[in-house]
Amino acid sequence: MKQCDARCIYECGWYDSEAGCCGYKLKTDKSRGELRQMRNGRLHYVYPDPCDKFKPREGVASVPHTLNFESSPVKTVREKPRKRTLRDYPERNALYERGLTDREIANELNVGIDVIQNWRYNRGMPANSAKPDFSDREEYYRQGLTDREIADRAGVTCNTIVNWRNRRGYPPNAGPRKRIEKKEFPSRRKLYELGLTDEAIAKAENCSRVAICNWRQRNNLPPNKKKEEDK
Repeated sequence: MKQCDARCIYECGWYDSEAGCCGYKLKTDKSRGELRQMRNGRLHYVYPDPCDKFKPREGVASVPHTLNFESSPVKTVREKPRKRTLRDYPERNALYERGLTDREIANELNVGIDVIQNWRYNRGMPANSAKPDFSDREEYYRQGLTDREIADRAGVTCNTIVNWRNRRGYPPNAGPRKRIEKKEFPSRRKLYELGLTDEAIAKAENCSRVAICNWRQRNNLPPNKKKEEDK
């Protein structure tokens, strides 16, 4: 839908100069176009192109208001250039079929890795993933070494070994636990045998009263009662 052009204004007999648009709707009361309101408040009709109700005015020699496909400009569409045929690289294909990665192929042929990646992408070939060899980790794990010991021998961090083990569902190897021997305090024992209370022993040993209580409970020693002062 679009408004009547200058040709309808000057040549069409239906054009109403007072209304400023084609008067077919006003004179015949038949809906031909779409009534729209402009920004300034004026109403106008929008008609299809070409105007099938075009009526030449009297004394005006004109052809019907129709589209002339022969005289209308033809839009030429530029043809897309043909894609160049892909060159054959037998050396790259041989290395790719052997399972080498892009970086390994690039190092073998002394080219950039982006060259190999573009060559593989243009042919729709997936990348060969590098499969690292973790046989040494497997051997260390079978020997019963802990994650820390495997990491030290493999030259990696402990978190790397933990992630490697979790991906394979291996439980951790529990190393031998070091037995914590009880620390003896001969000075505390002497003070306790003299009958000193926990507060007095803590003051003499320069520690807290809780530390003395814990030491006494570990050794199954009852507390010493505070002696009453002589009256």
